Amino acid sequence: MSVSLPSETACDGDRKSADLLAVLTKARDLISAPESWTKGQYARDASGEAVVPTSPAAVCFCSWGALDRAVGGMFTPKATEAVRLIIVGLEREDDYGALSRFNDALGTSHADVLEAFDNAITLAALSQGSVAAGPKSHTEEVNT
Repeated sequence: MSVSLPSETACDGDRKSADLLAVLTKARDLISAPESWTKGQYARDASGEAVVPTSPAAVCFCSWGALDRAVGGMFTPKATEAVRLIIVGLEREDDYGALSRFNDALGTSHADVLEAFDNAITLAALSQGSVAAGPKSHTEEVNT
């Protein structure tokens, strides 16, 4: 007699939510200062030249680049899952180019990008049940 287990248990879902929350938080931290955020390239070095996000020389990142750096590779499943959550928060069409278009748009500010990350962090926290009294800003959570 064999017993088949579901491919994903409730614990697996909780772990994925926790991983996603950690990825989003780490990526947001990477671009928290205006000088650590960029447009038009995934990442740049101190001289402003384009580099891959995982390069030790990278000092500033676009939204995608920060997510890639946070997970240690470009376009990994964890990074793309985080992108999807940010896109949901932006209420944009569900394609991975939406994040790049948002990040690189002429009217998008650093504050806009941080707000998008904060919203995605809140969504990830809600999905794992760790936000009980309503959403806080990322800064409030760090300072408490």
